Amino acid sequence: MDSKISLSWIIILVMLLLVGCFNVTKEQTMSEEVINKGGRNAEIKQGEFDIEYCYWTDASRRNVFSTYDNYIQKDLVDAGIAKEEWHISYGDLKELENIVRDYKLGEYNEKVMSEGVMEPIEEFYIIFSIDGEDYLIKGDETIFEGRAKNKENENFCKALEKLEYVFKNQETYENMPKSEGGYE
Repeated sequence: MDSKISLSWIIILVMLLLVGCFNVTKEQTMSEEVINKGGRNAEIKQGEFDIEYCYWTDASRRNVFSTYDNYIQKDLVDAGIAKEEWHISYGDLKELENIVRDYKLGEYNEKVMSEGVMEPIEEFYIIFSIDGEDYLIKGDETIFEGRAKNKENENFCKALEKLEYVFKNQETYENMPKSEGGYE
């Protein structure tokens, strides 16, 4: 009798574990795909703030700022890409965290863009970890088209501009080679 009860408990536990292992949503799968494309390999440091911002015109030559993996990658257009090790200062990292908190970026849907007639040329994603949670926001430059019409778009555009300002004013980025040529 005891062996039947023990076997029943084992079967129940195995079933619960299997349900938990296979309960992956489409959004989680899509998020993992974007994260993998961005090159994020580091484990998330629970309770700490980390961020990766990636934007591109040509998906094979992405611009990446990653505090997860401590590097900046820059699209040099006709000259290929450059990648440098980067260690953001504590003050700049806190500034990025404050932007994420002040503009409540964790409340945005996974995808942000306007529904306009503009054909997107540049796409982006932002991955960040804050308060032990991970967030992913994807979008394209059409978000700027609708900023005047929509308060949420306006808020997001301001946050994105502030994030970009901090990223592009990093000494590592400023010392990287200049881009050559341009996209048509």
